[in-house]
Amino acid sequence: MENQAKLRLSLKNGEFEISGSEEFVTEQIQNFKDIIEESIENYSPEVQQNIAPPSQGVQANQNGENKNKGIDNYKTLYDFNDEEIKILKRIPGNSKRERMVNAALLFLHAKKLKFDEEVAAFSNIRTVCEDHGFLDSKNFSAALNDANELLNCSGSGRSQEAKLTFPGEQAAEDLAKELISS
Repeated sequence: MENQAKLRLSLKNGEFEISGSEEFVTEQIQNFKDIIEESIENYSPEVQQNIAPPSQGVQANQNGENKNKGIDNYKTLYDFNDEEIKILKRIPGNSKRERMVNAALLFLHAKKLKFDEEVAAFSNIRTVCEDHGFLDSKNFSAALNDANELLNCSGSGRSQEAKLTFPGEQAAEDLAKELISS
C-alpha cells in the first residue's frame, strides 16, 4: 500500500487541499508550486480582515470564548442545540438517494459552521434522514459512497464517516443558500 500524504494551505480559510498517494501529492505540489508560492507571498492579513471566509465557523474571540460568526445567516435552516444539529427545512431531492446525499451535504455544512468540524459519522446523517422521513436503510451507505464527487467517505460498518470534498463544500453552501431564500 502506498504512503498517503496530504497538503492543506489555508491562507486564512481560502483553503486548498490535496490528498492522495505521496507520489500524487508531490506531483500536484510541483504543478501548483508557482500559484502556492505567489499566494503565500501576496497574502496580507490586513487585506484579508475585510474579506469574509466562505464558511465562517466557530472562532475564538480575544477572551478565548467561542464566537459563532455567520450562524445567524442560517437560523431559518439550522437549529443548534448543544451537540445536536436539526435541519429545519424540507431537504430537496427527486429520489430518496438524492435526498440522503443532500442531507449529508447540509449536515456537514452545519457541523463545519457551528462546531468547525469537517467529519460526521454516518449514524448522525442517518438520523437526519430518518427524522425527515426518507431513510432508505438498505441503500444508505451506497448512496453516500456513490456520491464520491461531493463526499469523501471512509471507514466501514458502524465506523463510517463522511467529509465534504471541495466541490461538496460548494454544493452544500449553494444548497443552504437556496433553502434559506425559499
